Amino acid sequence: MSFLSPVNEVAQNLETNPNQNRIKKLIYFACKKEWFPDKTGLSSLYLPVLIQELRELNPTLSHLKHVLYGVVIKINKVTEYSLVADIITKEMEKLYIPYKQPTIKESISDDSNSYILQMAPIKREKLFVLELEDNNEKPGFQATLEILEANNRIPIRIVTGLPSALEILEIYEHWKSIYCSLDGNSRLEFTAKTVINIDSTEGMEQYFDSVQKLRSQLINWYNSEEFSPIREKLLEEVNENDEIRIIIRTHNTRLCQLPWNLVFEPFLNRYRLVELVFNILDINRIKSEAIPNKKVKLLSILGKADEGETEIYRKNMENLPDSELLLLSSPSREQISNQLWEQGWNIIFFSSHMSSPSETDRIYINETEILNIWALKYALTKAIVRGLKLAIFNFGDGLGLVRELASLQIPQIIVMREPVPDVVAQEFLKLFLKAFSGGKSLYAAVREARERLQPLETVFPGATWMPVICSNSDSVPLTWQDLRLPLKGFINRSK
Repeated sequence: MSFLSPVNEVAQNLETNPNQNRIKKLIYFACKKEWFPDKTGLSSLYLPVLIQELRELNPTLSHLKHVLYGVVIKINKVTEYSLVADIITKEMEKLYIPYKQPTIKESISDDSNSYILQMAPIKREKLFVLELEDNNEKPGFQATLEILEANNRIPIRIVTGLPSALEILEIYEHWKSIYCSLDGNSRLEFTAKTVINIDSTEGMEQYFDSVQKLRSQLINWYNSEEFSPIREKLLEEVNENDEIRIIIRTHNTRLCQLPWNLVFEPFLNRYRLVELVFNILDINRIKSEAIPNKKVKLLSILGKADEGETEIYRKNMENLPDSELLLLSSPSREQISNQLWEQGWNIIFFSSHMSSPSETDRIYINETEILNIWALKYALTKAIVRGLKLAIFNFGDGLGLVRELASLQIPQIIVMREPVPDVVAQEFLKLFLKAFSGGKSLYAAVREARERLQPLETVFPGATWMPVICSNSDSVPLTWQDLRLPLKGFINRSK
């Protein structure tokens, strides 16, 4: 009978495996987000410590699988390391024994409180990554789809193409020029009270024509002959009950700007549990040192907000289950910085007026102060260390802001593709938080919330296109429960 602790037993079994060097390299990369620098020094790695760290970083077996197989794709060593990922997952499974029966309610108690954890039903674990690169040999783009399933050692990989997007981009710019010219379009020059009925506004027929033309061109792009291998493989690999993310990677910023939910509209209409995600730059991840909380902590920052706006946001964010809210209305720079430095927030929401739609460096936080978002770099980094998992921003060029903040590696970011009116941002936030706190995953909640904005499109067309999720490639699917679950409830409860 073994008297080793579960972590040491796992480490001993992996140490004696013939693939021990690759095992160490993969675990090290999964923990540190960098390749082990010294090929001759692998013997110096103390595996129990790395396994314990990997266990703490990935609170469920599903998280662990997602991260390990994501690393396999990222390091482009599928053949060599898929088997290694299988070995690590199978061996570490015993560390997740309390969670083997996900449909059973389990009581988790501590000294001050207790609550019931309802685990979600098991779903097939798949990751779809669509990478788009400029094609140097002919007009258009090279499109690569990788499908990785936890139970398969070798992912499916298809390389094909997409036709040139020149005409599509021109149509989008035409739509955008009309969109930005609408009175009361964004927080740039209007308040929540300024709501217009665009049906009676001159030029709306032209506007709706541009919307329809853009939708038609994007769907034709998806249905193109060049894209058919990927399109057919998606239909073949997805079942109705699979909750799937399609992660889009591209260095082409103009492609990012397109409403990809319209590109994939035929596919999304068929599969209700699929959502699109943009990939954030992959660099070293900031290690979290979060203190366990029983409540989800939300910080809402409203720049240059009046009493009416503040009250609307307060109603939308308070009384969420197992949550704690702090709302800062027209705060000072010092107040924002202090809260990010001194408190551990799980979710932050930041909405502010901008001087122009493209300027993320001039954020009006109150009547007299303008803040540069990069001035919060160190405060945001500290917030990530303290447990920040989701940031929701509503100002200026949302995707431009994501690129600007990419080096901070906020795990999940939600932004608006284009500047939107307060009423759109408020309604989206209300619907998203209701779905997310009600048990839906982050991605399912975003899809539900943005699609429920459709009634607003008679007033603000394109509202359902605007919310965009941007995520690190190794970020695990986030749930409300993940944010409030004490870490000590995960670690070696079999003792």
